[in-house]
Amino acid sequence: MTTVRSPSPSAVLLAALALVTTAAADEVRLADGRVLYGAAQQRGDVVVVETTDGTVRVAADQVVRIRDDAELGAELDGLEQRYGSSPLAHLELARLAWRYRLSDRMWRYLELADATLPATGSLRDRLTDTLGELDDELLPTFQRRAPAERRITELLYRARPGVGSARIAAIEAVLARIDDPRTAELLAEQAREAPSSLRRRTALRALQARDGETAEPFVWLTAIVDPDAGVRTDVVQRTVEQGRAGAAASYLARGLEHDDGRVMMRTADVLGALRHPAALAPLVAAGPRAAAASLPGGSVRGHVAFLNQQSYVRDFDVEVAMSSFVADPQVDVLQSGVVLDVTVHAVTLYRTHLVTGLRRAIVAIAGDDPGADPATWSAWLAAREAAGGAAAAPVTGASVSGS
Repeated sequence: MTTVRSPSPSAVLLAALALVTTAAADEVRLADGRVLYGAAQQRGDVVVVETTDGTVRVAADQVVRIRDDAELGAELDGLEQRYGSSPLAHLELARLAWRYRLSDRMWRYLELADATLPATGSLRDRLTDTLGELDDELLPTFQRRAPAERRITELLYRARPGVGSARIAAIEAVLARIDDPRTAELLAEQAREAPSSLRRRTALRALQARDGETAEPFVWLTAIVDPDAGVRTDVVQRTVEQGRAGAAASYLARGLEHDDGRVMMRTADVLGALRHPAALAPLVAAGPRAAAASLPGGSVRGHVAFLNQQSYVRDFDVEVAMSSFVADPQVDVLQSGVVLDVTVHAVTLYRTHLVTGLRRAIVAIAGDDPGADPATWSAWLAAREAAGGAAAAPVTGASVSGS
């Protein structure tokens, strides 16, 4: 009679490991209490686990349990039903999916959390902290160990349209945490020179997220000089969210004194978007100057001349030399043509555009119209201050003009 013996637990485990091939993620529990996450594979008496930090080899008899990505995904499904669909639930599920190395699930949960959380607050800070730890999801091991310049370049290269808002936010958070003396300098270089507006915006957000105020003037100035209106608007909105609108307005107000009207106009747009009372006085003071704006030379008039000059002998003077008479001709020039004196209408329109931009910014800040004549703005502001003028208008939906 043949006796059939049940296989020992260790034999079952080894058989299961022998069937494991490279998978998206496995959970390997060891006898010493450690838990490894990665693709596990049986190689003789050794289990090889490919983790994000490198390859780990453990003796097969030290493995207590292994769960593949299907089992881990099923556990997440059950937890998702229990946790619900709140932003906190999505954040917790994302962290668990990250631990399990289920990247697709993790990014999906992070997208949901990013879309539903407010721009500021403790939960937003917690999400940012989580995103800042995802360098292993964004870069391979050899690039994570590369110099700061290489890491910054590689991370920004991954900031492309269509990759998802959570992944972009993760790139920003990881960039902000790069601990190198040149990080701010390298990010500023990318913020000015990157050909993609998305990369420039990502570099600027990383700069704004870093602790310290040394990069703030550079970032604020970008709200005026960057060629993309979306990037300029994003800088302003982030500045307002960080509670730095007053400092930014005070710093940028000097742009109203610039000789280039385009700089003056963009400065007014940015100050209006910041909506901080600190910008009212500089805007009011810039009104008369904008009203007198003209072409170089200080005049809004110009002329053009079409002339023809012809030389002719007007007379002769008689000179006596060595008892001889010599005729000395007197030459003159005959000038004919036309001179047109004109008013350059483009300058008038340009001046009106400047005044309109300043007035629009004042209305955005004060919630009150100072009038069409800049000469009366100072009296308007004085009366407003004497009456204890209301605070700035609510900062919602701020945007920067594309001019």
